[in-house]
Amino acid sequence: MGQSWTGRFARVVTGLFVPATCAGCGGGVSRDRDGAFCERCLDRMQRVKAPWCSLCGLPTPDALYATATGCVRQCGDRHFTQARAFGVFEGHLKDLIGRLKYAGEQPLAEPLGRALLQAAQERLTLPDYEAVVPVPLHTERLRERGFNQAFLLARPLSREVRIPIVHALRRDVLAPPQVGSGGAARASNIAGVFSLAPRAAEQVGRRNVLLVDDVLTTGATAAEAARVLLRAGALRVDVMTVARAL
Repeated sequence: MGQSWTGRFARVVTGLFVPATCAGCGGGVSRDRDGAFCERCLDRMQRVKAPWCSLCGLPTPDALYATATGCVRQCGDRHFTQARAFGVFEGHLKDLIGRLKYAGEQPLAEPLGRALLQAAQERLTLPDYEAVVPVPLHTERLRERGFNQAFLLARPLSREVRIPIVHALRRDVLAPPQVGSGGAARASNIAGVFSLAPRAAEQVGRRNVLLVDDVLTTGATAAEAARVLLRAGALRVDVMTVARAL
């Protein structure tokens, strides 16, 4: 009892003297936003705005291309039903995602995940989903990084909406880096890299699945993951990411 009270007292005292800070820039924020993004950081992130492709979520300059058949630039047989994102993968948002993935700044995962949650609440019907599946990392990449950013980003949504996170996929092949690769090369690199985890069919079969990742570029990774989930019996797979590359 005494230790518990002491711990609570220490946290209160610390809170009185340590200023609340923005997770993105380290600037001051109100106490109730400690660890979140300040308004300045949020203003520096470009949100994905309509019109966007109804399938891959790519913002389009002309609503003519945002049709039920997808956009003329990227869409083909994507396996997923729709993909949506919080912001555009450039500028401050791109920098924050890079700091999370490559600099190991894991505290950024919570506010970035909250941004993903906000966009998902606006653009998807979340009660329709029965499982949240993070895109997995290969074991070698997971060992190097120490965490799977997709899993960390999925936690705020899972917690808020009470949809279980299901680790239904395994990444069996360590694909070459995708940066700079075009759509055809990415699709070739990613083909066959995923398999089903044990008992995955029981967890996603006959369910609507929300696939979560940090960035959607060409959609090749999400398409391959969706293909494997559908083969396992998922009724539908949609995709939610923090960012969408243009």
